[in-house]
Amino acid sequence: MLSKHLDSHIADAKVSSSILHSTGAKPLFVILSASGKDAVPAGSTFVLSVTVGNKGKQSAVIEVYIEEVSSGVRSWCNSGREYLALGSEQSEEVVFKFDLPVDTLPGTYSYIVVVDAHEHYPEDTPIRYEQYIQVLPATNDIVSSSEPTFILQPVTSSTNQAVIQQGGTLTVQVLVQNRGDRVDRFRLVCSDLPKTWFTITYPQGFQGAGLIFQSDSLNLNPGECGVIMLVITPSMDALSGKYVPTLRLYSENYPNLIMLDLVYLQVPPRHLLQTELRSIINRVRTKPGLFQLQLTNYGNTRRQISLQVKNLDELEICSYTLEQFQGFVQPQETVGINLKVHPQKWWRRPLIGGGRIVNFCVDLEDPQQLPIPNNSLPGVLV
Repeated sequence: MLSKHLDSHIADAKVSSSILHSTGAKPLFVILSASGKDAVPAGSTFVLSVTVGNKGKQSAVIEVYIEEVSSGVRSWCNSGREYLALGSEQSEEVVFKFDLPVDTLPGTYSYIVVVDAHEHYPEDTPIRYEQYIQVLPATNDIVSSSEPTFILQPVTSSTNQAVIQQGGTLTVQVLVQNRGDRVDRFRLVCSDLPKTWFTITYPQGFQGAGLIFQSDSLNLNPGECGVIMLVITPSMDALSGKYVPTLRLYSENYPNLIMLDLVYLQVPPRHLLQTELRSIINRVRTKPGLFQLQLTNYGNTRRQISLQVKNLDELEICSYTLEQFQGFVQPQETVGINLKVHPQKWWRRPLIGGGRIVNFCVDLEDPQQLPIPNNSLPGVLV
């Protein structure tokens, strides 16, 4: 880290990018040097300087770090996180150095510079600046590799997961480049996911008489690029959570070469609980009545339900015994909980007629405040 006063830094530094700073009562301002708008050849070094100034009335600890958007950018930077301790009216500079691998595919790679002072300026931070690096093919003075490479589109990461709703799909393009001097054949393998969740499609091939056939690999001439399509469709009963399947690309010319990448997926929670109070024995003389509360979880998260029985009549002439006061229901599972209703005051039983009707209900509550479509189930005992 290079400590400088703001005035001397602006006077000495040759800043090619825009100066980004806050106005009014904002306590921090930020200056970013060449922020990736200049194209950079693969195999070279890219330097980003970030100057932070504290215009507030208190000293502050400020965290400056690189947040990955495009896969691989964070790994290019040896130290992607720095801390500054700035007094009022002080400024300081941090420098991030990106070493681009020589086999980086040409293209635009995005990242975010985050400036955060959550302990001292929680209302004004974090401040986020979207940046990018335009990568060009390696120059002649950089020794290029003949090994193939591939990248994924869209780009996902642990902080930028692809969300797939129930019944939805995610299409991933696997962009492959053959940098060798021979024709090569590539195959893609997706592990860590059930086979019924995904399909892999290679470009169609042609044979005699103009017939089209579905190929089982991607064939590329030297220097050529191609695309393999991966379509991920989680099953309708997929559990809520994060999934990180590994993709591996196999090269026929380089059988021992390990080419891996990850896809970060998220299946969001879906809450759908069906409740029913079934009457098994609801007309009694001396024995207790028997009911069963059924909880069916059609969602994709585990549910916990609290149960309570309430008398609905003015006079309480029965006692109630629940088999359990908590119901735990796994996704796609039905749980039955028995309820016994015991008549207690025999002298209130009618001597003639159709019997006395006892009204009660079972109230349901989710401790996590998740939705329950029918949270009060009425019951009748005669």
